Amino acid sequence: MEKNYKFHVDSDHALFDSFVQEHTYANILQQTKWSKIKDNWGHHFMSVTLEGSIVATAMVLVKE
Repeated sequence: MEKNYKFHVDSDHALFDSFVQEHTYANILQQTKWSKIKDNWGHHFMSVTLEGSIVATAMVLVKE
């Protein structure tokens, strides 16, 4: 059976943070609030979903 993963470049911040807060290996530096501290950098909040549920996230900071 094939799984239907979807990649999202600009994820909903609330859903992103909820996933990060509940994940065993996450920390505060992976929450969307961190992008406000690094306000001189660009950022993207990416996620991967499976059947509508987030299974992975990544915050990418871009030095401009």
